[in-house]
Order: sequence, then C-alpha cells, then structure tokens
Amino acid sequence: MKLRIMISNFQFSIFNFRLRILNYQLRITNYIILLVIISMPFIVSCASKEIMTIDMNSKPIRGFDEKKQQEMLLGEIFRSDLKGNPYGWFDSNYTAAKINDSLVSEIKKLLTNDTRIEIIMGTWCSDTRDHLPHLLKLLDMLNFSSEKISLFCVDRSKQFPLGPSQERNISSVPTIIFFKGENELGRFVEAPQETLEKDILKILSGK
Repeated sequence: MKLRIMISNFQFSIFNFRLRILNYQLRITNYIILLVIISMPFIVSCASKEIMTIDMNSKPIRGFDEKKQQEMLLGEIFRSDLKGNPYGWFDSNYTAAKINDSLVSEIKKLLTNDTRIEIIMGTWCSDTRDHLPHLLKLLDMLNFSSEKISLFCVDRSKQFPLGPSQERNISSVPTIIFFKGENELGRFVEAPQETLEKDILKILSGK
C-alpha cells in the first residue's frame, strides 16, 4: 500500500514538473509574440526609410543625400540627367569654365579612335561639381564623342552601386580614367595637380 502511495506521489510530481515546464514554454512564447508585435513599427519604418532613400526602379537610380538633404544620382547616368534642380550647378559651372585654348590642339592630337573615358563621380561632391562641367566643356571643344564617355555616380561610401566604383578601386571622386582600348592610361583623381588641361595632356602623352 505504501509503495503504491509512493509511486502515485512520484507520478504526480512528474506531472506537476511537466506542467511547470509547459507553463514556462507558454510564457516564453508569449514574450516572443509580444516582442515581435512591439518591433513591427520599427521594422516598417526602417523599410519605408530605405525605400524613400533609394528608388531602385528609377532610371537613373535616385537616392537621398542625408548630409546635403537633397537628391543624388546613383549608377550609370547620362549628361541629360544633370538638368534642373538640384543639378543647376552643372549648367552654371559649364558656362563659367575657362578652357586653356593653347592646350586644346595638343590634347586633340593625342586622342585616338579607341580612346575612351570613365568618370566616377558624386552629384553631392563639390569637386565633382567643379571639375565635371569643366571636363565636359573641354571634351565638347575637342568634338570627343559622347558615346566614348561613361558617367557613373556613387554615394558617399563610394561603394554603391556595384560596378566600376569597386572594380576600379575608387577612393575619391571625381575619378576620371582614360583608356586606350582596354588599357588604362592614367587617371585624374579629385582635383588637378596643375590644371585640368595640363593633367589630361600628361596622362594622354604617358608622362
């Protein structure tokens, strides 16, 4: 009789222990559900911010520069994309750019049919705003084909979007790379060492 009572008590203890475990599991599940419910607004708001910050469906891709609090372009662009606000700097700096006419003919002699140019830039960058219009005005004077000019915009990390910014080891913008076929001749990085025209002449002449 005592043995039966002992077995019965032991079974009850096991049942009670299992009940406690089940209760703890239910509490943990409830905490997890509550945590997910509380976190949902933050998850949604972060996702919404990302969608507003970078519009991957637009051509070109349009982002938002938090520092300047204005739109920026990302990925490959065309010159025609640099029109209107907030890109009015392009037309005004293009008009104001002073070309060293004495070097134009020398540069022109060094341009060949397989010369091409890649420009990695940031529309948020003051150096890009200064030197890109100057460069394109010079190339217009040289009648250099726009089909041989590629424009790529990056963000402040120089890592978005993927493409030339990583393949070409870009650390500063603008970086203007001159190619003869697939061979890199040289690059202009951020600001001229002398002047834009003199630097380009040195690159093309291999000096």
